[in-house]
Amino acid sequence: MATRVISQQKGVSVGGVPLENVISVSCDADIAAAGTDVRIFGSLARLGVNYSSDIPCTVSIGWLLWNGVNEGACGLGGVHMASEFLADPVLSEKTVIVSSGAEGADGGGGALGGLTFNNCAVSNYSATFAVGELPSAECELVGSSVESGGAAAAVIPNNVDGVYALKPQDVVVAIGTFGGDMFMSPTTFCAQSVSVDLPLARENVECLGSATPLKYVQFPVTATLTVSANTQAYGSIDLSTITDGTRQPLVGEVSVSCASGTGSIGFALKGASVASQSLSIGLDDAETIETVFEAQVGGKDSTTNGLYLT
Repeated sequence: MATRVISQQKGVSVGGVPLENVISVSCDADIAAAGTDVRIFGSLARLGVNYSSDIPCTVSIGWLLWNGVNEGACGLGGVHMASEFLADPVLSEKTVIVSSGAEGADGGGGALGGLTFNNCAVSNYSATFAVGELPSAECELVGSSVESGGAAAAVIPNNVDGVYALKPQDVVVAIGTFGGDMFMSPTTFCAQSVSVDLPLARENVECLGSATPLKYVQFPVTATLTVSANTQAYGSIDLSTITDGTRQPLVGEVSVSCASGTGSIGFALKGASVASQSLSIGLDDAETIETVFEAQVGGKDSTTNGLYLT
């Protein structure tokens, strides 16, 4: 069966900035969640539905990692990646446009219409690096309404000279200290994949006289960086010294960065500690250790706690 390709026509923008290297978009509007049934005695069926001014609309955008332009457009390029959302929830809201250009034409545009999502706030950001895969990111935004119209251009690079033309040797994983909290040893540490996650759960605060709610970040915000690695030797782990109060879990910096051609991007988790670990050994498989590091985000000007774009 033939497949009709329409990705060439699509364009996406956030806050008026066309996004680069977009590879996926999904959107949904939960109309039922915004409604309250009106019910009274004497009637089994509801009389009607009263809708709030905020109909939750979710937009998830995926892209190939490049140089941080898309992250900046989404408001993730401050002192740390959550700074802008802590400073002012209203100013950090964005308008997201997903549009379709002329049939058969590259470059996006709005010839065949578009969708405009208003008052969007970032609710989650994640990035993934893995051997044999192109590094990618996904950003989820939650808006208050959606309407037809709008146009967004697609930015097309001249060639594949950049991070998305990545080879395994272009990615560097750095773990500050292999201490008493970790299964793995630095001597046989062979990273296979790294994922970064910044959840930004929102609380809607409605105010009299305002058509849309304010979307405040719920605290605490805990960013994570997960490393999956093959290993043979074990580290000098001793968790009993945490439970008996002798010491606190190791706190340091864990980072992943990559550079290829003219592009570079990286993430640093500062004030990080080991949150969990798992070890998997089979008869015919490599010995795999997955370690999750976590750090709570500090204030908007903090340079020592949270997830940082490098």
